[in-house]
Amino acid sequence: FFFASTMIRLLPAIACAAVLVLSQCHFACATFTIGGADTATHQIGAAGASCVVNHSIYNATYAVAVPGSSLLLAQAATEDRVQVLDMGRTLLQKGTAPDAVIKAITDPALDGAFFAVFPYYTVRQYGVVDVKGRTAGYTGPLLDLLYATAVSLPKTDQSHRHGTTGSYAYSAQGNVVTKRTVQTLQSTFVGSSGCDLADRLMEAVDAVSTAGEGDARCIVDGFTAGVHAPIPGTGAYLHVENPDGTDLVHIDVVGDGTFNPVKRLREEYDAWRAKHPCPLPEWPSGAPVFPPTWDHGAEVYPPWWPSSASTVVARFALLICCTIAVICGLEFC
Repeated sequence: FFFASTMIRLLPAIACAAVLVLSQCHFACATFTIGGADTATHQIGAAGASCVVNHSIYNATYAVAVPGSSLLLAQAATEDRVQVLDMGRTLLQKGTAPDAVIKAITDPALDGAFFAVFPYYTVRQYGVVDVKGRTAGYTGPLLDLLYATAVSLPKTDQSHRHGTTGSYAYSAQGNVVTKRTVQTLQSTFVGSSGCDLADRLMEAVDAVSTAGEGDARCIVDGFTAGVHAPIPGTGAYLHVENPDGTDLVHIDVVGDGTFNPVKRLREEYDAWRAKHPCPLPEWPSGAPVFPPTWDHGAEVYPPWWPSSASTVVARFALLICCTIAVICGLEFC
């Protein structure tokens, strides 16, 4: 009873504090992202969207990348986080496991400064993946309270999901998103038949848009001024980098709320993919250097196709013998 009555008395202060916090959330206070790492190719990357007009969601959330190794995504409260990201970068460069990175950067001793009544570590959200197949996620325990008192929307979702599928490690996370957003990110990435990490990431965010899910502030008509709801966000991105740090693909759609940025992202991605088709499967060991025939992506050699020089000689000799036998049998022998 004492706790309940205390909370009731504090609600006005909490609400005011929440409004202040959200007024400072210039970039990624409501976002959905999915990060991935390919243990086979050592590519890392992410895709996501948010309802923040005229801002790069990539710049706000793609926080720390160690090429060929690991990736840290950071969203929700993005203010005063320099020391947090510096710590994350140092640990990832050392090869620290993602769960240990999360534990370190959410330590109150590092990120316990207060903005109003909310310690920063309680209102942040992270996802970490690495090319060893290790993953971790974090959703601040006070995010629900923050948004419940400051955002006049039906109950939104603040959650994360992470794991592995095949050669891919992933972490999906969202805050102030519709109920099935994070689940859709995860299930689509896991169930994707895409040929590489970029394909899977694109399919995941595209599925959120197609399902009518996304950042709740852009879904509810009239909630965000100037936004032509319902759309999943105002900006969206996809970024995948090679082990040497060069970009495989980088698309950053910065929108004003008058169009669906995920649809624009898909259009630009498809144009990129047309010029950079999926890599062909590796040929089996000892395969010939001349082209095979293809059947649904699998290498299938016709029975008459020679597989080596010795086979060519043997088949030629057999052909000569058969020809001589036929001639002898029919005319001379």
